Amino acid sequence: MDYQTLLNAQDALLDVQNSLAQNQYDYLYATLQLWLAQGGNNPQQRTSQNESQ
Repeated sequence: MDYQTLLNAQDALLDVQNSLAQNQYDYLYATLQLWLAQGGNNPQQRTSQNESQ
């Protein structure tokens, strides 16, 4: 295998790894947005739940 083929393969691998990292970030961000949309960051709600226990 020549050196250019190796470099091309490494470059392709880096592209795939970057894409994976971006997809993982997008998933976590979407999950956070869903959690917030459902009231996941409402301190008043947590306080009332703790008082009722």
